[in-house]
Amino acid sequence: ERYRLEQSMGHSVAMSTMQSEKRDMERLLSTERDMTDGLESSMDRARADNLGLMEILNWACRKLSVGGKESLVDAIGDVLIDRSDARIQVRTLEVDVTTLKSNNANLECENDKLTTHIEEKENQV
Repeated sequence: ERYRLEQSMGHSVAMSTMQSEKRDMERLLSTERDMTDGLESSMDRARADNLGLMEILNWACRKLSVGGKESLVDAIGDVLIDRSDARIQVRTLEVDVTTLKSNNANLECENDKLTTHIEEKENQV
C-alpha cells in the first residue's frame, strides 16, 4: 500500500510539474504569437510605406520627364542647378534694378538743376 501511495504521490508531483511546464510553454507561445503579430503588422506598414514611396518616385520621374529611376538623381541635380542659376539671375536683376533706381535719381536731380537753371535764365531775360 505504501508503495502505491508513493507512486501515486510521485505521479501527482510529476503531473503537476508537467502542467506547470505546459503553462509556461503556453505563455511563451502566446508571447511569440504576439511578437509575430507585431512583426507582421510592422511589415504590412513597411510595405505600405514602400508602395507610397514608389508612387512618389514614379510621380517624380513623370514630373521631371525622366525615363528611369536611375536618371532621377541626375534630373534632380539638374533641377537644383537650374534653381541655383535662377537665384543668381534674380540677384543680378535686383542689383540692376538698384543701379537703375540710382541712375534715375541722379537723372532727376540733373533735370531739377537744369530746370532751375532754365528758370533763372528766363527770369533774367
